[in-house]
Amino acid sequence: ARYTNAERNNYIEAINNFNRLEIDPSQIQFPLYLMIDDNLLNCDDYPDRINAMAKIKNAKGCHHLLEILCSPNFLNSENYYEDMEMISRAQSVRYPLWIINNDDFINSPYHSEDLKLIVEAKDIGKKADNESDWLVAEALTSVAGNANSINSQYHQKDMQLIANADRKCLQWSTS
Repeated sequence: ARYTNAERNNYIEAINNFNRLEIDPSQIQFPLYLMIDDNLLNCDDYPDRINAMAKIKNAKGCHHLLEILCSPNFLNSENYYEDMEMISRAQSVRYPLWIINNDDFINSPYHSEDLKLIVEAKDIGKKADNESDWLVAEALTSVAGNANSINSQYHQKDMQLIANADRKCLQWSTS
C-alpha cells in the first residue's frame, strides 16, 4: 500500500512518540489501541498524556469508558492534567469518565470542585470510611452535568447536600 506524505509523516510521528515514552508497557492498564488514537496522537504533549493515562489503575469493569480519555472535548480541556490526576485517585473511574466529556461540565465554573465530590463520593451511613458509593456518585454526576443546575445559584449547595446524604435518602422505590 502506498501512503501519502501526510500519512507517512503521521506514522513517523507516532513511532517517535512511542520512542519518547518513559513508561513500562506492562504498567499500562488501558486498552493499548488508545495509544494510536488520532486525537491523542495529534497532541503536542503526547508522551505526557500517555503517562497521565497510565496512572489510572482503577478501571475494573469500565475499560470501555477509557476511550473518553481520547475525546477531543476532553483532550482540549484546560483542566486535562488536573482532571487526570483526580481521576487516577478515584476508587473507580466509572463516574468521573461518564461526566468528563460533557460540554456543560467541562465549561462549568464548578468543574474542579464537582469532580472532586464525584471522585470522593461516599455513603455517610456506612461505617467503612474508604468505601465509595455508586448511588451518591451517580447522583452527583447527574447534577454536575446538568446545565440548569450549573446555572442555578444553588448548584454548590445542591452538590454538597447530595455528597453529604445517606444513600437511603437518594434511593426510591415504586413498591
